[in-house]
Order: sequence, then C-alpha cells, then structure tokens
Amino acid sequence: MYVKLERDDIFSVSMSYDGSSSGGLRADGGAWESGKYVFMDNDIMMAAKDAEAPVPFTITAKGKDGTVLATRELHFDADKEKMYLTVTADGQIVEDEAII
Repeated sequence: MYVKLERDDIFSVSMSYDGSSSGGLRADGGAWESGKYVFMDNDIMMAAKDAEAPVPFTITAKGKDGTVLATRELHFDADKEKMYLTVTADGQIVEDEAII
C-alpha cells in the first residue's frame, strides 16, 4: 500500500481493517511530505491473500490536532500486489489508476 499526498497539512495517515491498524505519525512529528508516494505496509496484501478475497479497509489522514482531513473505505483485492492512493488537495482519497 502506497499513499501520496497533494496537501502539506497531514501529520498522520493510518489504515485499519479487521480490527487492526497500521501507519501513523512520522518519526519526527512533522507533516508528511506532499507529492511523493509513501509506503504504508504489506499487511493488507497478506490479509487479502489469506482470505482469498478482497479485504475492506479504511484509510484516514489527519491534521496536527487530530482532525480528520480525509477518510475513505476501500477494498484491497487479493490479486493485487500493490495499491496506490492519493489524498487530493480537496480532501478526497482516490486510487491512482495510472500506476496500477
């Protein structure tokens, strides 16, 4: 799972599914850099392969004070090796089809 930001006020990005979550704050506590894909983890891919079916998950981007700036529920397909998402400047989360 990779996430790219088109805004520079996001301080945490997390992904949750089936009672678990990953991602979070940058180590230095600063905002995430916009314009580049950031690797989240492979756990969702492993969960989808184990389930042999798409796994629903929620991705959430928050500001410095914990305010939710963007959130969306998606499904990670067991046949995919990677998924690329973009948090747009207007607070949407979209799957980047150009990379898939």
